[in-house]
Amino acid sequence: LSLRDDGSHLTALFAHLRNAHVLDPRGNRRAARQGLPLPDPEALNEMVLTAGLEPSRYAALWSVCLSGVAQLGDYSPTPLEGLDQALGPSSGQDHHESMVQPYRSGIWRDYVDISRGRIHLRRAGHGGRPLIALHSAPGSAAPLTPLIQGLGASRSVIAPDFIGNGESSRPDAPVDIARLGQDVVELAKALGLEHYDLWGTHTGALVALEAALQSPARVSRVVLEAPPLLTPEFAADLLANYFPELVPDAWGLYLQQAWNMRRDMFLFWPWYRAERGAARPLAVPDAPFLHDWVMGLLRSGRTYHRSYRAAFEYDTRKHLPRLSAPTMLCAGPADMLADALVTARSLLRDDAVIASTPATVWYPDQGDEAIDQTLLMYQTFLDGSSAS
Repeated sequence: LSLRDDGSHLTALFAHLRNAHVLDPRGNRRAARQGLPLPDPEALNEMVLTAGLEPSRYAALWSVCLSGVAQLGDYSPTPLEGLDQALGPSSGQDHHESMVQPYRSGIWRDYVDISRGRIHLRRAGHGGRPLIALHSAPGSAAPLTPLIQGLGASRSVIAPDFIGNGESSRPDAPVDIARLGQDVVELAKALGLEHYDLWGTHTGALVALEAALQSPARVSRVVLEAPPLLTPEFAADLLANYFPELVPDAWGLYLQQAWNMRRDMFLFWPWYRAERGAARPLAVPDAPFLHDWVMGLLRSGRTYHRSYRAAFEYDTRKHLPRLSAPTMLCAGPADMLADALVTARSLLRDDAVIASTPATVWYPDQGDEAIDQTLLMYQTFLDGSSAS
């Protein structure tokens, strides 16, 4: 299950999980005639999402269980009595280090209930005016780890997964940016935040904009990174082609579809236009980085596209001039939406900060110095000084 650049480790994981249910466990490579009903594709997908979160740790746990079973003697299809004793402290000693590690340095998980469901949070830092950081769609706030850690050094940072994405609730209901903005306002109230800042990127920038418009008395400062400012024609093309259905199937074919879709998002804009003229200046991320992105997409399930679609349907030009909070609108040089810097000048207040940042901190291979400089620009603006 070592992570591979072509995503085939996910195919191997799916095959392993399916075989564990289908084949006779005595190893004769035939389908077992007895046992519980075979899992359907949805159930297999849930197993992939659980084991695939950290494949190496799943493999280590599997090895521990095999070592315990080996101590039981002859195999019996009845419940494995005595397995708990066989899995004593010594059986997992060799694998303990790879199985038990902190989630992320300085980041912890949390959950908050609002009217539309349960929101999963990544949190870091303490003190200062809190910052709610809002991710791009699809997927989760996991790619924002460098931002969460960097800004969490001097303030409390809260990064939710949108309802319908990541590890938050996935209600079967329509979504628009106004509703996602209301979710953020409800989240802030549930956390008891009297005043807070907002940082959002791409779809998250639009959600931050809406939250600031809906709760102007509570939102102090807003950072909008590369909000989509699209022509009607381009938006229509995106809405027609950007969102393939990712439906679990009996052989795991959807896993390669998800992997290559996510991979091509770094190569082309838009990802489905595989042409020389659509090539982006980014390199394909390494396997661990891309694996985390794909898992975030897969955990969003069949609702992954809803927040993304909402962003392409949102009339940014109409709502941006209504923003009254001190605002920084920015983009990194490799961002495919960097032209927002030019377009937004006529839409924002004269005192808004419009800046090109050295990096897009949640992109791969941005360079430590460029990331540090970008985080300093954010910090300077959020603390109340000019960021230019």
